[in-house]
Amino acid sequence: MKTTTIIIAFLLSFTIPSSGQSAIYGEFAGANGIYSINYDQRFQDSKFGLRVGIGYLEGFFGFPIHLNFVDGKHPHFLEITGGPTVIVEGDLRDRESAIIPTVFVKYRYQKREKGLFFNIGPGYIVDIDFWFGVGLGYSF
Repeated sequence: MKTTTIIIAFLLSFTIPSSGQSAIYGEFAGANGIYSINYDQRFQDSKFGLRVGIGYLEGFFGFPIHLNFVDGKHPHFLEITGGPTVIVEGDLRDRESAIIPTVFVKYRYQKREKGLFFNIGPGYIVDIDFWFGVGLGYSF
């Protein structure tokens, strides 16, 4: 039940209304451990946004779900992001899940127009220790 609720919350996060800037990007290392594909949505007229993602590695699915704060002037920003990464292990009949808090402080490159999206910086993942993440994708 816990896993189903988390997955439903993840899918519903794509329906948050906003006319802010969006990005789709791949992240190496970062909040999901090894890699993830992410969607980032800025809230309208705000420095805040939401990032959700999904990754998979050897029997583990990971779902980073982060609120983030971005400050600076286009195209260079400071990004502070944090929230849970939900880890689901196993198959449909026998699975376990865990919620792992993460926080990152990154440099973010994002133009006002469509185009390249990039972020890089250190972070902390509970039970793993200090970590590092690099994201690359497309902003729209």
